[in-house]
Amino acid sequence: MHVLLSPTTSESSRMKIVLLITALANMGLLIAPVNAVDSRLAQKITIKGGNPILSASLSTSQHSTDQLYPRPDLGKIDRSLIEPAYKNKPRYCLLVFGDSPFTKIWLVEDGENIFVDRNATGDITDSTKLKSPTSHSESLVAEGNKNVPYKTLEYELGDIMPKGSTIKHTRLKVIRYQIGVAPPAYVVSVWVNGTLQQYAGWGSLFSEKRDNASVVHFGAPVEPFLLRIKNLSKAAGEVELSFCLGTPGIGKGSLAYVGYESVPVEIRTELLVSWPSANGLFTETLILPGRC
Repeated sequence: MHVLLSPTTSESSRMKIVLLITALANMGLLIAPVNAVDSRLAQKITIKGGNPILSASLSTSQHSTDQLYPRPDLGKIDRSLIEPAYKNKPRYCLLVFGDSPFTKIWLVEDGENIFVDRNATGDITDSTKLKSPTSHSESLVAEGNKNVPYKTLEYELGDIMPKGSTIKHTRLKVIRYQIGVAPPAYVVSVWVNGTLQQYAGWGSLFSEKRDNASVVHFGAPVEPFLLRIKNLSKAAGEVELSFCLGTPGIGKGSLAYVGYESVPVEIRTELLVSWPSANGLFTETLILPGRC
């Protein structure tokens, strides 16, 4: 989601942008109950500049998130797992769903195959839990002054249904891609409760040790995070401000993004912007015009 900002004031010592995410309660993603924050989650982005005429830095504030929705300590999750004899050195990633007690789904990479604990039993010795790539591709891409191999493996891992539960998370998918001799990177996606698409990854994600494997938290309340830029410069004239909705996890690439396709089009996303002027602050509301 993004909006174009065009700072025009000649002097600035402080500017505030407040993201107002409305009607998220309809999706079960509001960080607080509706009546706790007037049905809106306000996430402040404060712009501060050492030289206010030239540039400003952006940072997000968790001013009320921890109060409204105390984040669980994912570091205390039991990481026990009954494992088979692997053919290669295993690499681990842990997916958790909902609130404690969590539904825990282990993904374990064994060479070019992946074990997936789809019924959350904590046991992947069943041979039916070992999945091979459903598709793969290889090509060459430019890197510097030479072409290097680009390899992609896709795994359609099916639906997740914890044993003894009626809850089903659908279309779990892993994409592994590798450029040249660089370590492989991964994207994990799933439809939470079969209705909400979430993603994580675009980085290493899998770990060689179970105890420090990344933890991705799906199906939990979300909050806004800045994307792409950390600084605004008046010299730039026009800036595209982008943000996402997601749930933080543990480890690189563990933020569980909400797919923009899953956010109903009737949900309005606003920016409340206070610009400095000779007569004090001038405040206006901007509607984010697009999703990308």
